[in-house]
Amino acid sequence: MCRFCCVGELFPYSLVLHKKYEPGEIMNLRKDYFMDNILLNKELEKKTIVYAKKEEIELRMDIISNRDVQAKSPYVIFLFGGGFTHGKRNLQLYNGFFNRMTKEGFTVVSIDYRLGLKGRPAITPSNLRPLENAITMAVEDVFDATDYLLKHAAELNVDSRHILLAGTSAGALTSLSADWNKRNHSALAEILPESFQYAGVISFAGALFSNSGLPKYEIDPAPTMMFHGTKDEMVFYKGMRLNNDILLGSNNLADLFALEGYPYYIKRYKGMGHEIAKIPLREDLNEVVWFIRKYVFEGRRYKIDVTFDDLERECTQFLSKDGQALNTCKLS
Repeated sequence: MCRFCCVGELFPYSLVLHKKYEPGEIMNLRKDYFMDNILLNKELEKKTIVYAKKEEIELRMDIISNRDVQAKSPYVIFLFGGGFTHGKRNLQLYNGFFNRMTKEGFTVVSIDYRLGLKGRPAITPSNLRPLENAITMAVEDVFDATDYLLKHAAELNVDSRHILLAGTSAGALTSLSADWNKRNHSALAEILPESFQYAGVISFAGALFSNSGLPKYEIDPAPTMMFHGTKDEMVFYKGMRLNNDILLGSNNLADLFALEGYPYYIKRYKGMGHEIAKIPLREDLNEVVWFIRKYVFEGRRYKIDVTFDDLERECTQFLSKDGQALNTCKLS
């Protein structure tokens, strides 16, 4: 039996707690997930550029940097979350991450990508093709955005040796899949130079999808940092398998990396759910910066596995776009 992929649980996107909250009740939920009113540092410069046009949709990127940067800068491409049905590149809840990355000398590029599950039939445990198609569309857009940066590297002061991917939830699935596709010379990656590889991946509650069994890497993956709640039932912490379709959550992906000798850093939030798609963006930025410095710039090949258990924090619920309460944990 495959230790990486057998979990015997329902498909994550089918989990909905059918309760409608009144506006006043929202304040009764824990605020860990809702601290979204973070302003972008006014000293930063933001340029918005159309990097591609797909299906009559203009895809934009926000390039956020310190003003008057003259030297080449490492870049972090950021992908928002939202289950491939909703989300925006410029939500305020991401500004804390953007502020810290630019403070450390990185340029952040927060991009649009096509929402492949928006308005589509619900995913079922017996049909994962819609999810696969949504990931493929998003990866195509990531590669187009990367291609734009590489082709305009001189004018944008891009250090093309140090372009990282970071994403939350659906954006994390896309980030992990983009690196996997590039390392395996997939047709999707042909738009990018053969010699180019992403310098690192940071995944907030993500997973790696494969339609051909346990994923393998022709070229070793980028140093990868993963954050995940052990009770996450939106993007499973362990994963799931249906025939050859495998969704490797952070736990099982870390197992794979350990087995193959790839460098990684995983922080497991014991008893927490899908709120870990966002909480580390506020609380774990020191660790993110340390990871980039050590793993990416210094080339350290560490295997770090941290289990964090906050005895004063409980799993939370959060609201979807339509106001439904989504329960990420098995609460009593």
